[in-house]
Amino acid sequence: MTRNFFSFRPEPATVLAKGLTVSADHLDSRVREFAAQAGNVTDTFGSSSGSSEARSLYAPMTRHAATALREISADLRDHASGLHHAVASYEGAEYARAQQFWGK
Repeated sequence: MTRNFFSFRPEPATVLAKGLTVSADHLDSRVREFAAQAGNVTDTFGSSSGSSEARSLYAPMTRHAATALREISADLRDHASGLHHAVASYEGAEYARAQQFWGK
């Protein structure tokens, strides 16, 4: 019969957490660029009669997209924080177990 064992290795979890944080930082900078460019749409839509209507529809959509991307960035940071917490908890439990068996 095959047994499934749980295994946790702190190093890969730490590397993943750092990668999530770097990705969130990169996403934040790209969202700032996007939001800045999205606000300047006069040249894109021109001055035709339908352009003001298109602009009025486009602006809320770009704000919504920027908000959604910021939420994704926050989620990446939350996941990174959770991984850091898991590593700290694991290392704390391992230390306590070592103290229990080999005590000081």
